[in-house]
Amino acid sequence: MQRLQMSDHEKDPSFLRPGTAEAFLAGTAGVGRPPARQAANDDAVGDVASRILFVSEAIAPVVDSRGLGWSDVFATRVQEAPHNTIYGVTSVYWVTMPLTPSIVSRRLNGEDQEGAQNAFAINIAAPNSRKVVELGAETELLHFFLNPGLVDEIASELADRTLRDVPLRPVFNAADTELSELLGSIKRTLAAGHGGSRLKMDYLSRALCVDLLTRYAMEPIPTSGFRPMLEGLSARQIALVQDYLHCHLATDIRIDDLASLCGVSRTAFSNRFRVSKGVSPYQYVMELRLEKAKRLLGEGRMSIAEIAFACGFSDQAHFTTVFGRRTGYRPLEYRNRR
Repeated sequence: MQRLQMSDHEKDPSFLRPGTAEAFLAGTAGVGRPPARQAANDDAVGDVASRILFVSEAIAPVVDSRGLGWSDVFATRVQEAPHNTIYGVTSVYWVTMPLTPSIVSRRLNGEDQEGAQNAFAINIAAPNSRKVVELGAETELLHFFLNPGLVDEIASELADRTLRDVPLRPVFNAADTELSELLGSIKRTLAAGHGGSRLKMDYLSRALCVDLLTRYAMEPIPTSGFRPMLEGLSARQIALVQDYLHCHLATDIRIDDLASLCGVSRTAFSNRFRVSKGVSPYQYVMELRLEKAKRLLGEGRMSIAEIAFACGFSDQAHFTTVFGRRTGYRPLEYRNRR
């Protein structure tokens, strides 16, 4: 057995298928609205996660979400050699999914669990947990850290509950296809690495919160407890959002800014926007970007790279990939056939 490695903070205790979640986020809301919550700074969760996770030389980061502007969450894909590590106490939710099979022993708050883990197994540790992990084979893993305030916001918006009422239970080696598919989408978004992923991650992180609340709460929130929300945004709110989007389409748009325009929380905005427009804010923005790109390609005055930046894509490669997937044509092919 390798020598145990201890975090600097160990002695300081203070320190669905995706469509199922989408259905709740698209058409449900709770009874009442929580006080406005200040979103975490883009890298605040990452700062906490990094101090906790990277305490052993056996844990080598491959890619992470720092600098991508993701609020309330942090994701990192790592390569881990066999190790036995004592982690510090974290203030955020910690979800781990191995991408390759491994043999894992975990002690969480004094409870021992061990076993062979298949790729895409789910492991969850709640805030204020003490965790010791022994990894028996070299493994690639996705670690995802989540601000408890976001989970609370979703619980309150959707079911008038908070984590004080329904804390999430610890999970070890769970086979959960729905949650692993959501984490797989997060992994692919992380791999893309472009700044335009903020709206997509806002949606994915909220869908993941719905899955956690309905499947892993100590007292599971029944799906029947979710109430349909019929109210959309007002005509004035829609006009404000559309004006903002058209003026800022070339930038990395944040759902926080759109929600602030309308004077509602981020979750309420996402729900009401879909009621009004029939698609999520992320899908709507992507449609606007593609329509603008088609118009600029037809005009023929700008290069492909210039069009990519003018429409809010991070670079020409990202633009070409998305445009081809949505239209069936590469941008130059689309221009030449007009």
